[in-house]
Amino acid sequence: MARVWSHRGYRGILISLVLSGISVSSYVPLMSLYLVQTLRVSEGVVGLFALTSLASPLVGILVGRFSDRLSSRLRLLVVVGAWLALGRVAMGLAPTFGVAVVVGIAFGAFAGISAAQVFALLRELLEREGEPRQATVTSTVRTGYSLGWAVGPVLGSLLAAGLGYRTALAVSGVFVLLPLIPLLQLRQVEKGSAWASSNAQTNAETGASTSTQAGGRERGSWGSRPLWLFAVVCFLALTGESLRLTYLPILAVDRLGIPLWFFGVLVSVAPVVELVAMPAAGALADRFGLKRVLLGGLLLGAGGFAAFATSSSFVGLLVGQFCNACFIAVLLGLGVSYAQRLHPNGAGFAASVFFAAQSLTIASAGLLGAALADRPAGLPELFFTALVLNVCAAVLLPFTSRAAAPSEL
Repeated sequence: MARVWSHRGYRGILISLVLSGISVSSYVPLMSLYLVQTLRVSEGVVGLFALTSLASPLVGILVGRFSDRLSSRLRLLVVVGAWLALGRVAMGLAPTFGVAVVVGIAFGAFAGISAAQVFALLRELLEREGEPRQATVTSTVRTGYSLGWAVGPVLGSLLAAGLGYRTALAVSGVFVLLPLIPLLQLRQVEKGSAWASSNAQTNAETGASTSTQAGGRERGSWGSRPLWLFAVVCFLALTGESLRLTYLPILAVDRLGIPLWFFGVLVSVAPVVELVAMPAAGALADRFGLKRVLLGGLLLGAGGFAAFATSSSFVGLLVGQFCNACFIAVLLGLGVSYAQRLHPNGAGFAASVFFAAQSLTIASAGLLGAALADRPAGLPELFFTALVLNVCAAVLLPFTSRAAAPSEL
């Protein structure tokens, strides 16, 4: 943490991620309750609403590929941030479910761009600085997002309890703009030096020649097969996480009768655990390899979903949140770094593929929710499904190894 805080660039991205975590976590947990309690839709329809973000993965990948050709990512971040802020306000003002669907389609397609660009900016900064412990720095910076999630759910719940769901969603639009402030203070990261450093590191790891790397840059402009396979791994694992974000509020508040403010405390437990787990995961990855740590995280995630599926009390949900926090700390703390090592010549594209897989899980979770949520055993069945998906992801992970160093296998 001392290294991160003492470096101006790392510190700026860390603060930005704290504010981004507050922004997202004050909004996302309230959406399912807003749809059910304010717009009066069924739990199954809540799952279908997630399909409004179906275009997000494609938009994210296209923008990510385009961003690697820009001299600076900051202008792109400002434009996207302003658009998403407007979308939050529009969602809070939606008079009917139909209008909410239109708003979700128009603005949800751009939801994953900002996160991908921030981590691409971090990757290029790490390469420019010649950072020897990239996994540790990346995971430590990523804890800023978790710290924001420790504050945002409580803040969002208090706003919803005091002002109503509509006002809480509209106010969260202001929160979208706050992460831009520390980023605007960063100097432009030069792409040429970042690519050169990245190529040097990759050549050292794989034994490839510079000419081979240069020739592969054009051929691999849309990414290698291991990168896309890793995207499938992330898609499977994070589909369960999207189910948790959508249906844990309903399970806790509507089914188990936990008070809304107490639910906010429950949600905030996981980010607090992540604050410790993420730097630890980064340190372990620098020592034992990214892949081994990622595999352990996937198995912990399966345990967390098993706890949610069998819970009938607050204690069971707490255990699930703890396991889930470790899972998220590993996959979201290290997954971007792993993807970028699989596609070293395009930090923005690799990060966009990772976050596109994450965005696509909103739609897949929506379909699963629509199919299973209204069944008599719907919610436990959904979390058992998430468990199976995590196990499948763990089985596929060992096959993603093209650009990893031997210590990461």
